[in-house]
This record gives sequence, structure tokens and C-alpha cells, in this order.
Amino acid sequence: MNKNIDKTSKQGDKTELLIAEFLSEALQVAITLNKDGRYDLKIHNTTLEVKDESNYIDSGNVCIETDRLYNWQDKWEDCGITTSQADYYIHYFSPKKLVVYKTEKMRKWLRDNHKENTTVDKRNIVSKKNEDGNKTTAGYILPIDFLLQNASQTEIEVITLSDLFYKLM
Repeated sequence: MNKNIDKTSKQGDKTELLIAEFLSEALQVAITLNKDGRYDLKIHNTTLEVKDESNYIDSGNVCIETDRLYNWQDKWEDCGITTSQADYYIHYFSPKKLVVYKTEKMRKWLRDNHKENTTVDKRNIVSKKNEDGNKTTAGYILPIDFLLQNASQTEIEVITLSDLFYKLM
């Protein structure tokens, strides 16, 4: 496994655990950790996908992954927000900055706005590269401020970890 991907995965696991422990204590309920790719955490009947963005706290952007290229295949497959069964996505930058939105609302907004010559076009597509220089993941890098301007359609919010408790009550 690529060392950078392995490091990112471990950081993501730590962030999922941090949020699970905080919510479990605050809500006084058991939180289910899930590793089957459908979502990361489950609280009662609400599912969450957690993305660690702590390395990008000053970027002003979120990265929303949509596709992945598997090394043993030569084709792109849907992943990330395209296939997630989470009710909410949480982009964790720090305890004082989480970007939260309903998965289905963002998925619809991306579908409706991902066309040539629109605000969300191919200029906003990003890809990660593995150690061989091959692209492995694709998606969108979108400015948080831009998404907030479209909050009526995306239902995006910038909140604190403490506010997450109130959102999920």
C-alpha cells in the first residue's frame, strides 16, 4: 500500500473514532463503527460518512470523491458520495470547524450542476495519484464559501464538534 494512502487511512480512522467517542458520550448512546464502505458511523438510524480534512484546514475547500480506479482493473468505478449510503457527510477540519451536509442533497446538487460551462465543471475535478504516478481517485474540490452560497440546495453548514451533537439529537 502507498505510504501516503496508509497514513491518510490511519488519520481517517482516528477522526472517525474521535467523533464516535464524542457523540457517544454527549448523546449517551452506543455508536456503531462500520467498515464495509457504505458509511462510517451509525447513531440510532442516522448514518455518517466522516472525511478527515485536518491537513487542509486553511484551504477553504472540501474534496468530494466520486470515482476510483482499481489497480487490478483498467476502469473507473463509482465511489465516495456517488455510492455512499450515509445520511450525512462530515468533513472534519478541527473540533471548531466541521463541514456537514445531507448526502442526497449534495449528490443531487452535483448531478444538476456538473455540466460543461456551469459553475461546477471539469475545472473542479481533482485526482490523487499513487506512487507510480497513476490517477487513483477523482472528484471535486469545491470552495466552502461557494457551497454556502448554494446552501438552500446543498443544505451545507459549517459547525463545531459540539454543534454536531445538537444537529443529531
